[in-house]
Amino acid sequence: MDLTDSDVFVMGATSGRKKNKNSGNNQKGNGGSGGTKWISLIGRASARAVGVDLNYVMSRFQGGGHPKAAAAALRCASSDNESNSVEQTNDEDAVVELANSGNLSPSKALDVAVKMIENQIPKQLVASSFMTTNFVSVGTNCTIEDALNIFTKNGLKSAPIIDDSNGGKYKSSLKLSDIVKAVQAGRSGDKVKGMIRTQGVKTVLPDTDLSELERLLIHEGVGRIPVIDDEGVLLGIITRTDVLRQHHFYDDLLG
Repeated sequence: MDLTDSDVFVMGATSGRKKNKNSGNNQKGNGGSGGTKWISLIGRASARAVGVDLNYVMSRFQGGGHPKAAAAALRCASSDNESNSVEQTNDEDAVVELANSGNLSPSKALDVAVKMIENQIPKQLVASSFMTTNFVSVGTNCTIEDALNIFTKNGLKSAPIIDDSNGGKYKSSLKLSDIVKAVQAGRSGDKVKGMIRTQGVKTVLPDTDLSELERLLIHEGVGRIPVIDDEGVLLGIITRTDVLRQHHFYDDLLG
């Protein structure tokens, strides 16, 4: 796992016996024409691979192990002799039966095992599925005094600035500390639009997956991030707490 930096690693090692033309006896070979091919399926998974049970997958092929490390060995057909039925069905039991009866080539048997593992992986959540849509924003045409009143009334430390004259497009984020400094500087009557910061502004789209949100909010230290549509309109907010809460959701899947 450390070598590949992968959460799940599956490999297939082939071997075989070729018939000796002179003696008729079997001897170890590379599984060429006329011989019996075998594939050893070996799987490893990290603790991060939530929902992946390699023992279940390998036990379907008469192997076993435990959820994060398991193996199996299968007799296989040559590429020329393998069954075409696997291409015509999505039924797991039928495909496994073909594999266990030696009717799949080594590469096809490996593909079947990988597909079974992929089907175990929970679909990643995306931003739109857990963003906060009930948020308080400040319009660009608000005065700094108005913004302070909004912050005080709602107990905010920060809020998004939206362009209230252009369909609610996201412009920037406003912090309470910046408002207080502006008021102390005698700028209470100035428009909020004068406090817009464009440098370093990070946003995401609704289909941004959890792993990317985790990178931004946890590993890069961004406190909260706006979710916008293709036109730049603010749809919701995601915080670091929201992302950490999803980790508890995935932990529950482990039981």
